[in-house]
Amino acid sequence: LPGRRDGRPPSAPALVLFFIRASFALAMRGHRYDVMHYGDFILFPLAVWAAIVAPRTRKIVTVHGLDLIYGQRSGVRPFVYRIYVYGARALQRAVDCFVANSAATAEVAKALGFRRVSAVPLGVTLPEKPPALTAIDAARQAAARPKVKYILFVGRIVPRKGLSWFVENVLPRLDERVSLKIVGAAWDKHELARALRNARAIYLGRVDDQELQRLRDGAAVTVMP
Repeated sequence: LPGRRDGRPPSAPALVLFFIRASFALAMRGHRYDVMHYGDFILFPLAVWAAIVAPRTRKIVTVHGLDLIYGQRSGVRPFVYRIYVYGARALQRAVDCFVANSAATAEVAKALGFRRVSAVPLGVTLPEKPPALTAIDAARQAAARPKVKYILFVGRIVPRKGLSWFVENVLPRLDERVSLKIVGAAWDKHELARALRNARAIYLGRVDDQELQRLRDGAAVTVMP
């Protein structure tokens, strides 16, 4: 199910339609599979449905940090989500394992009462190892590189990612020649506007994987404030 063009998750109608289609698919074909992996905690109801229509198939649900802590916020939506989490905890025997994307997320899941939790970090595709350089080639590359590199931020632009905090509290303390390149979907326009008040912060929007790898290769450091 693709997200929206600006990087936000799918709309509620699109999600409902996906659930309906997936429910029919599980009822028709779920018994054919040995294992079914649900890549997001919001898909937990589909795993419960699969436990009914395909009880012999093993079911694994991946949980991310925000999946678990969103209900701790104030407001109507987080309150409703808390009820959803409690319901999932009560029905957790429908799945064989919860996979957390980090050890910290696994601890949060266990603290909420979920059992059979394993921590498996998110996978990444590493670039192919570049060919070995001769001494002359290495010297030429070093001469071509800028004396001062840039800092790179990659991620959704929301307050909890710490972008504006980094721009306001860290960037001013660095050499004036150091810039900050920002990559990611601007979910929070105000957060992005705060970051761009500093002329050394450069917003690049969303980029493809090849461009992102080039940016990471050229950065002095990638920050996750």
